[in-house]
Amino acid sequence: MPPLMSKSVAKKAFEGALIRQHPELRASGAVFTDEHAGAINSVIAYYDDFCHLILSTLEEWAFTKLYFQPLIEVRLLQNAILASGFIGGLLSDHNPTEERLKRIHHKVKNLSSMSGEINLPEDIEAGEESDEVFLDIWNELFVMDLLLHNSRLAFSDLEKVIRRKDLSKVDLLAKRDSQEYAIEITRIRRRDFIGGTLPGMYEKAFNIPDNKSSLQNAMRNKLNSKNQQLKKFCASEGRTYDKKVVIIKTSQEEYQDGSEVVRQEAEALLHTHRYSYIDEILLVYDTENFDWIT
Repeated sequence: MPPLMSKSVAKKAFEGALIRQHPELRASGAVFTDEHAGAINSVIAYYDDFCHLILSTLEEWAFTKLYFQPLIEVRLLQNAILASGFIGGLLSDHNPTEERLKRIHHKVKNLSSMSGEINLPEDIEAGEESDEVFLDIWNELFVMDLLLHNSRLAFSDLEKVIRRKDLSKVDLLAKRDSQEYAIEITRIRRRDFIGGTLPGMYEKAFNIPDNKSSLQNAMRNKLNSKNQQLKKFCASEGRTYDKKVVIIKTSQEEYQDGSEVVRQEAEALLHTHRYSYIDEILLVYDTENFDWIT
């Protein structure tokens, strides 16, 4: 019996779900068609076949399979699957995550142990929460690749810190110019905007005044939290490090016009609060654009 779900139909379903969920795309000319609706209905009707298709694509991506298969299997049991950019990306002919993992797999100590530390929520209604975890992982891999391969950064001896869950830790230890670094990697997430609203994908973040103050509050809370985390880690290790760095990755879509606001706020906080355990902040916007604040 031929498969009831093809890659082209699944791609069309993800495309349709994206257009339906984001009015900004429709305002830009994207049209939700009957073909999109039919593809989404096919995913619903033949969901087991859809899951088989997704898992079979991992045979094309050896490193993605190695790191992510158990997490993908959990995500497929949860709701809102067509909202998952990570799952949809597995159907692409080009997989940047696979390429990134291939570059860093043998260059980051303990990296292969990383997925054993990650737990997705198993509740069937926790799909959105699980997608946030995928974004966190993607964020770390993106930063590791950047630290190793961007000539302006040129870090070496990266080590993914693996500890029991009851112990304080940071994300990475590394060396640069003979100095030892303790590095915490993070991103500005929707849940960081307490009392404010983080724009959705494809919206510009700074087209209304309230977003600036929301971002300032989110940055302040983020750095306060990371300062305490670095403090606890250094205490648990019984030592300090030459440099303690917080790396913040922002979303290129949501912050496409806001990098200057992000930089100014991070710089102001670092210099006025004088965090005892944050020496530097690296703001990363994309692979070629970042600000190193000392």
